[in-house]
Amino acid sequence: MRFQLVLFFLFFSQLTSYAQVDYTANDKILPYYGDFRYGVNLGYYPPWQDHQLAEIAAGDESMGLKGVGVNSVRPALFEHFFDYWGYDVRKEAFDRYESLGMTENVGFLGYPSDEHRDKTTFCPNNENRETAVFKNLYEPIWDNGENGTPVNDENYYAIYVYRIVNQYKGQIRFWEVWNEPDFDYASNAWKNPGDDGNWWENMPLPCSYALQAPAEYYNRILRISYEVIKSIDPSLYVATGGLGYPSFLDVILRNTDNPDGGKVTAEYPLSGGAYFDVLSFHSYPHIDGSVRQWSNEIWGFQYDRHSDAAVAGFVKRKREFEEVLMKYGYNGQQYPKKEWICTETTVPRVKFEDNMGSELAHTNYIIKSLVAAQKEELHQYHIYTMADSKTVADANGPYDLMGLFYAIQDVEPYQHTPTVGGIAYKTTSELLYGWRYDAEQTARLKLPSTIDGGAFRNTKGEFTYVLWAKTTTDESELISATLTFPKIFNFKKLERMEWNFSETKEVKKVSALYVQLNGSPSFFRASNEAAVISTGLSPFIRLDGTNSLSLLLPKASIVSVNILNNKGVLIKNLVASRDLSSGTHQFPFLIKKPGVYIIQTEIDGKKALKKVVLPIK
Repeated sequence: MRFQLVLFFLFFSQLTSYAQVDYTANDKILPYYGDFRYGVNLGYYPPWQDHQLAEIAAGDESMGLKGVGVNSVRPALFEHFFDYWGYDVRKEAFDRYESLGMTENVGFLGYPSDEHRDKTTFCPNNENRETAVFKNLYEPIWDNGENGTPVNDENYYAIYVYRIVNQYKGQIRFWEVWNEPDFDYASNAWKNPGDDGNWWENMPLPCSYALQAPAEYYNRILRISYEVIKSIDPSLYVATGGLGYPSFLDVILRNTDNPDGGKVTAEYPLSGGAYFDVLSFHSYPHIDGSVRQWSNEIWGFQYDRHSDAAVAGFVKRKREFEEVLMKYGYNGQQYPKKEWICTETTVPRVKFEDNMGSELAHTNYIIKSLVAAQKEELHQYHIYTMADSKTVADANGPYDLMGLFYAIQDVEPYQHTPTVGGIAYKTTSELLYGWRYDAEQTARLKLPSTIDGGAFRNTKGEFTYVLWAKTTTDESELISATLTFPKIFNFKKLERMEWNFSETKEVKKVSALYVQLNGSPSFFRASNEAAVISTGLSPFIRLDGTNSLSLLLPKASIVSVNILNNKGVLIKNLVASRDLSSGTHQFPFLIKKPGVYIIQTEIDGKKALKKVVLPIK
């Protein structure tokens, strides 16, 4: 009897540890504080195994592998694969990802086995076209644990999500629901309101897009994903599946998961926005209209096939999605704001037909769009793709030549060569991973309209500046501009690194008074001249060559400033609870020894600690 009671309590505790959540993404979304990740879509390249692909992507010094700067992957988690091979079949591969530093990965869900696929057809003119979704989606999500799990085993999607998330929750943070569920076969997704068949005012016809099912089915899939994933671990994020069209996001947000046309009822009270935390999108500027515009004057397209137009298209696409979210109240006031990732983007390395494409445009786009992604507060960026699918001689189109490596299919593992894109990706990750975009410091650069870029800060308070002259001419990356760092920085010399720094390791000393830029981004760091520190609470603290500390306050505040050594011991109190007006204030620093110090600030009761390198003259 006692043994039976123990078994009962073990069984009961297993079920109750997965309590159904009593909230949705309309109530709360956990802010994400992790570092920006440089990701990749690994792909499938026999005879390579997944862990070997990860090794050349991330690099492994013990194996003599340099890598290309990748620290996140986006594996496919197809149900039909795990249903056949078992849910633990990828455990060793995922453990290898973790050992390589890939712990905040994205995994995309979906794609049932034939046994679990809904065989309904919604295509009256094509009875052979069946849905791509799971059957029994509208069975209850939960049961009383009759089969040893808290979810209803007859809801095939729910039990699949339950099993896959339990297996890999420690290594995947973002759970993407399907891949490009809005892939449009009928060219309706891009149409404007008022156009025949547009998605802003009409539901996508089931047979005209990827799911081959009514659009409310996708909301049902989101709802099941959210309820099951959050019950397992509330710190995990549910993401849309690499959306390509803002109009489909509008479909999600204006409908519920009600199989009766997405109507609001007591059983289906909330729209799809309640069931995801993260907006994941895809962007391919070379094909989405970003680099061409129709002209009635020439009765044809005018082209801007250069990297800055492509990056502008990347940003525009993100902001179009953002406008839809704002329209439906996901603004941080009515409902929480969504978090952001991009899980596919790039432009071609070779030109095909009228597409943009060159090695220089490709490398420039990679670096510039990585900077733009961080400016736009994305958390991850996954380039498409790991390796070229064909050799240059055999390529049939732009998607064959987008890899970080030249073609590796049918090549023995570790016989690989990075492309120029792989070198640029590695350089950006090597110089910026762990650094955060600093909007205030960027604003202080006072960049003219001919120059773009940004400032990135590390935990020591040091800055890296990524800068370039903005390209403007169709099919050309050739441009030049000159920048002088403002006097407030007190820079005389800078260390300059180019796009291929990860290969050359070349660092040039250049004057901060006359920085010559071109269309390819360059990376700059202060060359032992002065330290410019952004504390987060104090908008601007500067230690200048006169051995004084400058503090700029946006408003009148009560301020304390202490200087600590690198062990956290107080060595100087500069300001003790003084009421200071807005503007710039200077205080003698009175410390001559160069080294690492901590500036401790307290402004109107809000404290900040920054470990910074302060070279003293």
